[in-house]
Amino acid sequence: MRKNKLGFTLIEVSLFLAITGLLFLGVTLGVQNSIYQQRYNDAVQSFANFLSNIYDEVLNVQSLTNGRHDKAIYGKLLTFGEEKDSNNDQVLYVYDVIGKTVNSGDLGSGTTLRLLQQLGADVLFRENRDEKYKAVGIIEVYKPSWGARVQVADPNEFKDYEGTILIVRDPRSGTVRTFVRDEVLKVNETIEYFSNAEPGETEESPHILRDLLTAENFQSSQVDFCINPNGEGESNRRTDIRLMESAMNSSGVEVLPLDSDENLCNK
Repeated sequence: MRKNKLGFTLIEVSLFLAITGLLFLGVTLGVQNSIYQQRYNDAVQSFANFLSNIYDEVLNVQSLTNGRHDKAIYGKLLTFGEEKDSNNDQVLYVYDVIGKTVNSGDLGSGTTLRLLQQLGADVLFRENRDEKYKAVGIIEVYKPSWGARVQVADPNEFKDYEGTILIVRDPRSGTVRTFVRDEVLKVNETIEYFSNAEPGETEESPHILRDLLTAENFQSSQVDFCINPNGEGESNRRTDIRLMESAMNSSGVEVLPLDSDENLCNK
C-alpha cells in the first residue's frame, strides 16, 4: 500500500525561502526607488514653486508692515551661496528691496536699475540717526528639500550655484525685470553687522545694493539651475530649471524634462 507524502523536503523549503526572499527584496527596492523618485520630484517642484512665488509677490504690490508711506517695496533680492547651515545644507536668502515712494510721472528717463538707484533702493535702512540700521522687510530663508542641491548648469561640474538674482518692478512702467549677478552678495552678514552696531559706531549711510544698481553689476541673462538629488555622484541625472532671460512673471520659470535636448545639466 502506497503511503501519502507528508511535508516538504529541505530542498523545497530552501527554494521557497530563496524565491520569497528575492521577491521581498525586489518589492523593497522598488518601493525605496519609488520613494526616492517622489522625493526628488518634490524637491524639483518645490524649487520651481519657490521661484514662481517670488514673481507673484513682486507683481502683487506689498505694503510695508511698519506703515511707512514714504517708502515702497520694489522687488526681491535672492542670494545663493551666502552660507550653509550646520548640516552643510544650502541656504537661500530672499530680501525685500525698497526705495522712496514717488509718482511715476515725476520720474525722468533711465533704465530700471538707474531709476531704482535714484530712489535709493536698498535692503537696509534706519528710521532716524538715533536708531540702529535694520533690514527693510521680511527676510525669507529657503532650503532645498530632501537634501537636494541647486547646482551650476554644467554637465561636468557638480558644485553649488552661487550668485545673486534681482527681481524688481520698474518704478515708472511697473514692468517686472530680472537681473543676474554671478557674484554672491554677503547681504545677511552685512545686515547683521550694522543691526548690532550702536548709532554713531558705523558710517552714516551703508549701502549694500544701491551702488551696485548698474548694468555692469547686474545683467539681464538666462539662468539654468541643475537640481541634483543629493549633490554627489557624476551618475546623477539632474533636472534643469530655467529662469528665462528678462523673465517678467512666473511663466519665466521653466522645468525642462531630463531627456530634453535643451537640458544643460546632462549633456
